[in-house]
Amino acid sequence: MLQHDPMRRLKYLLTYDSFLKVLEDYPELLEGHKETLETIRDVMADEFEKPPTEEDKNWGLIHGDFWSGHILLPTTPWREPPQLGGTNKVFIIDWEFAQFGHRSYDLGQIVGDLYERKVFNNVDTAMSVMEGVVSCYGELSDEMAFRTAIHIGVHLISWHNRRPQKGSWIAPPEAIIAGLTVGRDFIIKGWEKDRRFFEGTALASLFAAK
Repeated sequence: MLQHDPMRRLKYLLTYDSFLKVLEDYPELLEGHKETLETIRDVMADEFEKPPTEEDKNWGLIHGDFWSGHILLPTTPWREPPQLGGTNKVFIIDWEFAQFGHRSYDLGQIVGDLYERKVFNNVDTAMSVMEGVVSCYGELSDEMAFRTAIHIGVHLISWHNRRPQKGSWIAPPEAIIAGLTVGRDFIIKGWEKDRRFFEGTALASLFAAK
């Protein structure tokens, strides 16, 4: 099975190795939580060294950089349901990060990418797309749901300063702090497996129908 160690290391550096460094610039967000977050970072460092195995269905080949910019939609109108004899086609591109990993990395990244647009850019339409992604993915196990929530939190923190493709605008300081707080709480509550917390958040659909 494909392992692709260089891309696994790079993905770790861009996510679990970076989120705590970001929060160190906001000591008020680390107060009372640093030890837990360091533990999560260290556990994930070991996990990114995990050898390929067929024993766990949640592990396998993943895209490794699964965000909305790597999804191509058709130029023809979307049909629901598809027209007789036709299909709605979606293309996933840029597979150079493909690697062995936990499937929550991909789901967490695409959901995190969409939620990031709401949190930092106040793009309301991102929420309906996010709900559609979760709904179409299907029912998640508890492990998958909590791990996805953790990865969403890591994404929000690691990419908090991403700028739009055009222009130099970034979120105002208060929006950044609010978004980093959300990301921190997703990581910690996902680690603690606090279902009740998530049922009152934008990630409630991850835990639906269980």
